[in-house]
Amino acid sequence: MAKKSQTKNKTTKKTKSAPVAVNPNANPPNKTLRSKGFFYVSEKPKDSGKWRVMFESWKDGKKKQTQISPAMFAELGLTPTMTVAQARAEIKKYKKIRKTSLKITSSQVRALRRLEELKAIDKTLFPDDLVDEFVMRVQAGSDGKPRFKNRLITNFKIVMEMAKELKLQPHDYSANVDLMVAYMKDEKRKYSVSYCKDIFYILNKWGVFYSRKHKTFFEPVGKLRIKTQNAISIAHKGKDGVRKESQPMTEELLKKVRSKIDDTQLDEMKKYNWLFISFVFGLRPSECDDAIKNPKTENHGGVPALVVYQSKLTVVDEDEKDKRIPIICEEQEKALTMIEKKQALRPSPKWVDKHCKDDRKTYDANFKYDLYCGRKGFTDFLLSKGQSLEQISIWAGHKSIETTWHHYKDKRSIRFNETAYTKKNYKKAP
Repeated sequence: MAKKSQTKNKTTKKTKSAPVAVNPNANPPNKTLRSKGFFYVSEKPKDSGKWRVMFESWKDGKKKQTQISPAMFAELGLTPTMTVAQARAEIKKYKKIRKTSLKITSSQVRALRRLEELKAIDKTLFPDDLVDEFVMRVQAGSDGKPRFKNRLITNFKIVMEMAKELKLQPHDYSANVDLMVAYMKDEKRKYSVSYCKDIFYILNKWGVFYSRKHKTFFEPVGKLRIKTQNAISIAHKGKDGVRKESQPMTEELLKKVRSKIDDTQLDEMKKYNWLFISFVFGLRPSECDDAIKNPKTENHGGVPALVVYQSKLTVVDEDEKDKRIPIICEEQEKALTMIEKKQALRPSPKWVDKHCKDDRKTYDANFKYDLYCGRKGFTDFLLSKGQSLEQISIWAGHKSIETTWHHYKDKRSIRFNETAYTKKNYKKAP
């Protein structure tokens, strides 16, 4: 008998693939463009020629797609009348710009979500088509930064919620200011005076827009009376969770902060330098960032001066937004060198509070420091250098000297000119 040939199944061994080389210079995922989310244009299903804009992003490894409201088209360089090809070309241009600056942030994604929330509010008082057009016009007409434009959407949402709850149409606004003020002072809200003014600003904008569309008369809400502002302020002070005013930086405290940082910790040193610059020049956080990013100086009669752009000012001409701070002490000269060499990095408010907290006082449970503490200490710092309050007020960029005195002069610090008595009885007078 012929023996059956027995075939053995040969097991193939899986060869392990060589590990993929990691490029150490490659950007980590949180620095890439796709991780920040991106826009794209897609044709509407079953509707040839029509298109929509989508925003695709990732969170915790999950993909999320959000349709963009037409109200955001202006910011992306789009118009509803474009063809699909034109819209895609514009989005492609926008991506190239964004690739270098990463302009779109999570705050803008949240703004898109708020737009959808706006549409859910009573369609009779706020029709969808009018809401979309109004938001687009308000944002396109604003010269502010994206953060300011997003705040306009938030304020408009408050206007819509308030009008719905109080059942008010635009022609009712002016006659019902007291009702709206009571709404803002309510226990759930307790808005600040400045926030109430911002809300009334966008409310008047909507009233004018709505009335023109319906060809009806609109009477804008006027300025709040001082008595009303005081009542709002009192209610706001009782609100829980309100941002507490920062305590002022001092030269002594600044030295303590410096003593905690090792010279080899470059990022920590840059954060300290940022705090030092904001203190000796009295800069707002955004001003400090702009000065470091785009340093600019001028010479006035042999005296150098730092030129600072005040982006916060919105009701003055562009050429009036620059303020000039002369270099009148060694500390400012040192800070100017840090700016020119870009040796500064904005710290977080928590970082500032953590490094300054040794100076907390037992009499104040809410004693804290944040990014404004340097600016808060600027007035007393320059008073110690013999400068007048009038000049300091100009360098701080305040509209009046009263603002400098009431909000930026530390009333707890003791300062006086020496007298014969103090020279005789005290070793060192302040």
